[in-house]
Amino acid sequence: MSVGKKITLACSVLVLLSGVIGTVSIHAIKSLSDSVFVLSDASLPGVYLISRLDATHLELRGATLHHVATADPKMKSVKDSQALELTERARELIKEYQGTIRKTEDRARFEKLPGYFENYARACEKVRQLSREGRIKEAMAVYDTEGDSSRKVLKTALKEQVDHERQDAANAAAEAHRAARYGLWTAGVFLSLSVVSGAVLAFIIIRQINVALLSSIDRLSHASHHLAVAAAQVSSTSQSASQHASEHAAAIEETSASSQQISATSRQSLTTLDSVTAMLQQTDTSAETANSTLDQMVASMNDITSSSENISKINRAIDEIAFQTNILALNAAVEAARAGEAGMGFAVVADEVRTLAQRSAEAARNTATLIEGSIRSSAEGKQNLDRVAAAIGNLTANSRHVKTLVEQVSVASREQTQAIQQISKAVSEMEAITQQTAGGAEENASTSEELHAEAETLKGLILELGGLVGARSLAA
Repeated sequence: MSVGKKITLACSVLVLLSGVIGTVSIHAIKSLSDSVFVLSDASLPGVYLISRLDATHLELRGATLHHVATADPKMKSVKDSQALELTERARELIKEYQGTIRKTEDRARFEKLPGYFENYARACEKVRQLSREGRIKEAMAVYDTEGDSSRKVLKTALKEQVDHERQDAANAAAEAHRAARYGLWTAGVFLSLSVVSGAVLAFIIIRQINVALLSSIDRLSHASHHLAVAAAQVSSTSQSASQHASEHAAAIEETSASSQQISATSRQSLTTLDSVTAMLQQTDTSAETANSTLDQMVASMNDITSSSENISKINRAIDEIAFQTNILALNAAVEAARAGEAGMGFAVVADEVRTLAQRSAEAARNTATLIEGSIRSSAEGKQNLDRVAAAIGNLTANSRHVKTLVEQVSVASREQTQAIQQISKAVSEMEAITQQTAGGAEENASTSEELHAEAETLKGLILELGGLVGARSLAA
């Protein structure tokens, strides 16, 4: 049977016993309520009203006898009024008492009581009438015969009624006592049975739950201990693997960087060799054409010499033009100054023209100087052309030999570049795999630490659970 079913069974038993206790208590309380109702609404009010009625008829007797005994008319009138008031009060008490009657036999017994009182009231009225007429002896004789006999009958009826009410009160009290004793005894028995049953069921259920929990706690404790040990070992191994993987990844990353740098250098060298080969081809072509152009250069230098003389004349003309322009710019500046604000823009233009004229004169002088130097250098250059022709012939031969060597180096560099590219690609792949391995190792280390922390938390929860069920020791 599961724990829930056991607890449900225990609660059902306790609820059943509580229902029995409640039913018995309700029945006992109802019996007490009925008995108390009889006492409070019937017997006690009835005894009280009968007692007041008895006292009222005695007061009526005293008022009547006092009426007979006094000779004062005023006092007789007072006693008449008192007697009438007492008679009405007695009748009201009889009516009030009639309202407290609940049983049929009590009502049958009560039916004679109002007649007995009316007989007594008529006798007392007859006595007071004779007393008002001054017939004292006859009044006393009537009272001794009719009044006293009717009073005795009324007194006997009142006594019987009071005795009966007292007997009903005693019976109701005894019934209430029996109901209370029965309720207390029954409630006590079932309450004791409920307490004992609850204690026994609680002891059995708690003992079974504690046994099951202690067994589970012991297994959980051993499992958490082994889990913590395994987590610690996995964490240590993962951290070591993560460290080695990180170092390996760093080394491969450096190797990859170096390989990429070598590959780039090799590609750059290959490009440079291709450029050198192209330049050598151009140099060879240029050397072949250099010899054919040397003669043309000599003729050109002669032409340059004659042209330099003509340029010298042109420079002198430019110098004169610049001088005249400068003078015109000065005149324009003077005229602009005279014009005031209206000539300010023209003054700026004149100033710029003057500056350009000065620069043109300076350039003409510099050009003349350069042309004179070019003429002198042309003569010297012609002497060096022969030596240049011989040098160019040697350069052409050497260039062809260097071209052959560079082509061989270019082929070898291209093959080396292809091999380095393959090595760089392989290293890149190794680097990616190593990075993934390092990341996985770090994640494993982090997961192992979290697993170890969860194992420690589980041990703490097991200790708390053991404390709840009263376990003194747990497996470490």
